Amino acid sequence: MPHLLRPLLCLALATGCALAAPAQPAPWPPGATVDNHSGVAVADPYRALERTDDPAALDWVRAEAAYTRDTLDSLPGHAALLRDLQAADQLRTPWFASVQRTAAGHWFYLMREPGAKVARLYLREPGADAPRVLLDPAAWEAATGQSHAINNFSVSPDGRHLAVVVAQGDAELGELRVIEVASGRAVRPPVPGIWGELSASWLPDGRSLLYARGADAGTPGGQAFGKMQLRRRFLDEQPDQPWLGHGQPFGPEVGEADWVWVDAQGGAGHVVAFLVEGVSGNLRAWRTERDSLLSDPAGARWERVIEAADQIREAVVHGRWLYALSYQDAGRYRLQRHDLDRAESLPRLVVPERDGVLEHPTAAADGLYFVERHGATSELWRLPHTDEPVAPVQVQLPFNGAVTLHDAQPDVPGAVFTLEGWTRPQRLLQALEDRSREPGLFATAPSPVGHDWVSLEASCPTPDGEQVPMSVLHRRDLPRDSQRPTILDGYGGYGVSEPAYFNPRLDAFLRRGGVWVDVKPRGGGAKGRDWYQAGAGPTKANTWRDMIACAQAVIRRGYTQPARLAITGTSMGGVAAGRAITERPDLFAAALLNVGILDAVRFVEATSNGPNHLLEMGDPSTPEGTRQLLAMSTYHQIRDGQRYPAVLLSTGLNDQRVAPWQSYKTFARLRAAARPGPVVLLRVDDAGHGVTATAEQRQRALADQLDRKSTRLNSSHGYISYAVFCLKK
Repeated sequence: MPHLLRPLLCLALATGCALAAPAQPAPWPPGATVDNHSGVAVADPYRALERTDDPAALDWVRAEAAYTRDTLDSLPGHAALLRDLQAADQLRTPWFASVQRTAAGHWFYLMREPGAKVARLYLREPGADAPRVLLDPAAWEAATGQSHAINNFSVSPDGRHLAVVVAQGDAELGELRVIEVASGRAVRPPVPGIWGELSASWLPDGRSLLYARGADAGTPGGQAFGKMQLRRRFLDEQPDQPWLGHGQPFGPEVGEADWVWVDAQGGAGHVVAFLVEGVSGNLRAWRTERDSLLSDPAGARWERVIEAADQIREAVVHGRWLYALSYQDAGRYRLQRHDLDRAESLPRLVVPERDGVLEHPTAAADGLYFVERHGATSELWRLPHTDEPVAPVQVQLPFNGAVTLHDAQPDVPGAVFTLEGWTRPQRLLQALEDRSREPGLFATAPSPVGHDWVSLEASCPTPDGEQVPMSVLHRRDLPRDSQRPTILDGYGGYGVSEPAYFNPRLDAFLRRGGVWVDVKPRGGGAKGRDWYQAGAGPTKANTWRDMIACAQAVIRRGYTQPARLAITGTSMGGVAAGRAITERPDLFAAALLNVGILDAVRFVEATSNGPNHLLEMGDPSTPEGTRQLLAMSTYHQIRDGQRYPAVLLSTGLNDQRVAPWQSYKTFARLRAAARPGPVVLLRVDDAGHGVTATAEQRQRALADQLDRKSTRLNSSHGYISYAVFCLKK
């Protein structure tokens, strides 16, 4: 057994190992709160911990966090692991978060270099020998003492200005800054209260842009989400102009839970507005004349192009065409095309349902690029913009991996994407027609990490007859002797696909004989729309039962045993992992619940992000919805006297996506209910949901946990507990 694992066994067994840590604070006293939800009684004994402005509650949380910090720091091997993680960060290849080009040949890209604390924004100008750093969040931190990160950016059509959303302290909401590229000077005061996913959209003249935020997000104590407003900001001193939004007397009707955005560049005289109700709604779309909207937003005439009943997941505009990804009679999706010049006309099928799952249509000057995913890997295809539809052409890739499209512009041919695999680092590539090549922005050395890894695509059977995809990653020479410390990770939410990714930090775990298993349970998008709907709302139990089935499969196939098996889930993945250990606590030695949705009832009814999830999870104002939420709520499924695995709950004080008290309450309930034995720890830091965590924050967290890289929108941001390398009951 590796020396690193011995103290971890002690921690799990709580057998009196000599750890230099103070005594754990006294448990938080339970209360007697019981809510009545349309006749359904819901006990909530730790409701008081939701009061994060209560000094007593905050002091208790800080004391528990300090105890956890001291306990983990006292583990032999902790400092060595931190050094390993820091070394892995120095050895990684550059990681690209986003890219945007201009018609004049400028390349703007957000990239984190090996060893860098955060991603910096670079500019490669036409004819330049090398890129230059345009925006450096590390410099902002040096000036203010507060960590900064760039959530997203958008370049004006003429390349003269940037709109960037900047977050401080890993906060969920950032501020919109407009920057002059040549000078780096800020233009206009920043706009606060912008969600990290919401990028600005420039108008074609480059002198104004559109941004969206919740109606109350910019006010002290206001709700971060809801009642979205879309406003136009000018580069001069004109006041911001309302274009459309909740409560506006003009434009398409915007509901309280609607996300709203527009495409004002790609539509050849059209402006298209898109709306989606919450995180799970079907897309709706309207179009209007651009000139009319620019001159008089209140008088513009809008025509409906897509309604919710059309069952559209994604859509993109090019010229007169609106391309839409539909699941109507197509569980793996099909591509159809709407004519914006004739909004009343029926859509035309351009790519029928295929063997793989169709994703992410993105429009460039030379065609529509889209991804066809097969399990954890994918193909890239191009559909030419022709009046009469033709067959798409496959883009040749240098290796079999997962494609992430980053950039396609309506006036620029080709697309920019990254390609990576479980054992292959991310590469930035440019597609033009049916070829792909490196754009030559810089020279990079191959990664020395991952050459001795091997990955296997497999599946596990469920009691109801499904086959759940899973990816297994381990060192090439690893024996299958049922003794391997194994970590099971799963998400299963929002229909999000879970493709292969390369994480050099896993090397610290794999070199110590570990096995990593990435499960794609129902509720995610591994097999398309039907797979998603089979693990959402009333069918959510399939998500954690798929995790249980795959845990049993890796044991049955000789990788590990329950005493060496850990499970983890992050954000919505907290439902998958949390309910797996409450339904089958005997199956796991340890669990990490990271920024998890753990009290589903109060998440939906009592947080600003909750109404966003009514369709995804359930409605607590109805008896059926309440029972549905109770069934997926780890907090409410904890039973007194049960022996649970060792559990590490992690959260951030700045998390506005999943309130930190979700973890506080579940920790308190677990601590009070579980039989003596495995430990329950609460890890709290000054971060948020993990979207914009710095390298230093990740490294310090990863000395306790093993990190998982961030993905795109709604993607999971995971951590694996340091204390699950080989915890035993």
